[in-house]
Amino acid sequence: MVDSGSASLPPAAGDERHEAELSAVVRLASHRLRELMNMTAKEQGPQARELAQRLGELAQLLAGVERRGALQNPEMARLTQLVNDLSRLRDALSQAYQ
Repeated sequence: MVDSGSASLPPAAGDERHEAELSAVVRLASHRLRELMNMTAKEQGPQARELAQRLGELAQLLAGVERRGALQNPEMARLTQLVNDLSRLRDALSQAYQ
């Protein structure tokens, strides 16, 4: 892991920097998620419906993280599960289109 230099900052400044970085990452992820949701909105079938549902859950999770400025342990576990589900769906859909 690369040290971003936050160790030289007072603890409050490091926390503020972490929150700002997290907020920027969440905003970017939310933007990409909206793009993906728009792209998949026309898809049909059980896998597409499950994909839309998981994307919606991910959008809600990210919105909560952005509001609070922090990712809590239960959210991290859910995020991990959603990413695994989305990877599985991506693989299934890519095979369906081959």
